Amino acid sequence: MKRIMHKKLVFLFIGRTASGKSSLARYMCEILGLRQVKSITTRPPRKGEITGYEDHYFASDSEFDEIKFREGFVAYTEINGIKYGTTYGEVLNSDIYVIDPNGVKYLKEHCGDKFKFIEIYFSSPFELAKDRFIKRGGSEQEFYSRYNSEDEQFTKYEEAEEYDHLFINDMNFSKASEALCDLLKSEMEKEKLL
Repeated sequence: MKRIMHKKLVFLFIGRTASGKSSLARYMCEILGLRQVKSITTRPPRKGEITGYEDHYFASDSEFDEIKFREGFVAYTEINGIKYGTTYGEVLNSDIYVIDPNGVKYLKEHCGDKFKFIEIYFSSPFELAKDRFIKRGGSEQEFYSRYNSEDEQFTKYEEAEEYDHLFINDMNFSKASEALCDLLKSEMEKEKLL
């Protein structure tokens, strides 16, 4: 009997700024024992961020370019002049990837045949997202700048509706994490049954 080889399952968390995707990704990793992709970025760390601890490895432009040359990236995007990239090994050893639509496109082009990606699109009401952004230390002006700079790629992604799940994150963290946990467990169970 021929054994069927399954592709590595990776959840892609996609959403506009302050949609809650990063906080929920960290919590899902904590409660489900999953690992989140840590992108390499030229973005300066926010207050309290430590390289490699949560979502990113912070690098200078020259360090970023050296890694890109040496290892190559299977995901790459640039937002407001800030570069983000991820290596194949990082994706292979992870379960959740917080990524933007341009990054998803690049990722699928470079290794889509090697993974089973489940795209979860996080959507939040505009005012709620703005409040979250300000509570995490950003200004209203920074929120509008970020929101407007990413609007084109997210509008195209929303119109295409190519995601697997739409997660409306208009609830408190406890309810959102419970609903998302159920969704992830359901998808992981499906994979076990195949």
